[in-house]
Amino acid sequence: MISNSNILPFFGLSLLLSSGTQAASWSAVGGGDWDDDANWSTAYYPGGPGAPASENSQISGINGGTRIVELNSNLSTTHDMRIDGGQGASATTLNVNPGGTLNATNAGNSILTINEGGPNTATNSATVNVFTGGTINVGQIRMGRDADGGTSSLNIAGGTIFMSGGGHFEMRSDSVASLGVFSMSAGSFSSGGNRNLIMGNFDSRLNFSGTASFGGQNLTLQTAAGQVGSTDTISVIGSVITDLTFKAINAGPSATFDFSFDAGGVKAIDSLGLLDLDGSSLSVDLGTYTGTAPVVLFGYGSLSNSFGSQDIPSGWSLDTDFNGGSQIALVRAIPEPATGSLAICALVFGLIRRRR
Repeated sequence: MISNSNILPFFGLSLLLSSGTQAASWSAVGGGDWDDDANWSTAYYPGGPGAPASENSQISGINGGTRIVELNSNLSTTHDMRIDGGQGASATTLNVNPGGTLNATNAGNSILTINEGGPNTATNSATVNVFTGGTINVGQIRMGRDADGGTSSLNIAGGTIFMSGGGHFEMRSDSVASLGVFSMSAGSFSSGGNRNLIMGNFDSRLNFSGTASFGGQNLTLQTAAGQVGSTDTISVIGSVITDLTFKAINAGPSATFDFSFDAGGVKAIDSLGLLDLDGSSLSVDLGTYTGTAPVVLFGYGSLSNSFGSQDIPSGWSLDTDFNGGSQIALVRAIPEPATGSLAICALVFGLIRRRR
């Protein structure tokens, strides 16, 4: 567990304009296609044939309105990518569609930011959707920022994100109005480097479902207790998730691990190194599951501390030393024999002794 004071400071718009890197801003009245030159302040679209080799791009919201931008092209050159909401009940969305690719030219330093601009308000949202056949390659990811409200969402629905590891994956706002949501229902996420996934929003959520493949072997999950009452929720839904791995997990009292079973059980979260539970909460919903065999919830290299609270179904118990001390499993509790059964056993045993 970390505090928000340890999260990297916000560098503002100057970051996008630093080092002489050019910037292109969305200038169309509403939404539209990324690869339409007329929609950008530069009169050419970032990553297109007329664009410089390295250029920042920014799509800002319409105050009180909705803006949806569609990316259908393979962009050869982009740098930092900024998607912001606005003020009032505004919503900004970037859809990375089949054939759409955002490639950072300087992957080590390039940043995808979602709702990091300000001032934003509690009713605004900024969303990036990566659909099947869509791809984002970037150095680091930031969702939200200090003192801003609103919702920042990153959804992988069949597409691919590769974060090279030039920086961390940060949900970085401690405003009581902030919500950061990273969701996967299909597709893949992977990361290079030796970095952290920091749940630092006042309300931070990781949602894994469907056939998602989350390859976080180079990412340490850290939950951040920012303000009193902040929450970090890690939801795992169903058993067909193909991969759900972290390098290590450092949880804390603000974190809840929420497992929702389907008929086949649920996918385990694997922590290759340390799994530090440190007073976090566990919630299990069996749903349509009717099996009686043990179901693994976590794999770990080493285990530290314990859950602060457990909400598990009646008739089940938690084995934190399962499989020789490498897993945490939900196991069927052995029922206590009924009083009547004990009496019958005693009677039978007595009869046997008399016959002898």
